[in-house]
Amino acid sequence: MRKLLLATTFLVGSTFGALAEGHSSAYDWTGFYAGVFVGYGSGDTRWFTPALTTPTFNMDGWLGGVAVGVNYQIDQFVIGAEADVAFSNIDGLFVPIPCLTGCITDMEAFGTVRARAGWAIDNVLLYVTGGYAWANISETLIGAGASSSTRSGWAAGGGVDWAFNSDILGGGWFARAEYQYMDFGGRLAPIVGGINVNADDFHTGRIGIFKKF
Repeated sequence: MRKLLLATTFLVGSTFGALAEGHSSAYDWTGFYAGVFVGYGSGDTRWFTPALTTPTFNMDGWLGGVAVGVNYQIDQFVIGAEADVAFSNIDGLFVPIPCLTGCITDMEAFGTVRARAGWAIDNVLLYVTGGYAWANISETLIGAGASSSTRSGWAAGGGVDWAFNSDILGGGWFARAEYQYMDFGGRLAPIVGGINVNADDFHTGRIGIFKKF
């Protein structure tokens, strides 16, 4: 799944770049914006007990959220900042030993605060992004208990924004395709017997619609 997300983001960016090659930036990306996005994510998780350890098993699911940000354009170079928050059902279940009844790791919500830098080619903006990330991740040992915590980590990625005008909605709109990687590490989960859970990394692919003000 993560290879598909990376490949899709690369192909979209390469296509827009090829189509716009040789053109200067006439569209002005400067300003505040807000919008919504949906996507799909996957990640890896692993449970450790004093005696046994699970293999790394996969988490995946859908996500959706909102984002706000600001851009400032200097010639074709664009810098900015963005914050987002999303809810998701990115989870994974492992049943064999040592989980027996089942180990579940679930990322219920997450968000980021990131810097952005990109190159504008008229109404197309190719960018990279990175910064702080947080996530609300829960762990459940079926029949024994559950625990949840808000973890801190980091995020990095890139994408493409495409500005367009709508006859119905007017101007100032842009669509987005984006890939983000997030890392949150592990923690001691106070369920039973000193269980340690690593929910190490997550890969998300998103599409969104935004309004520039």
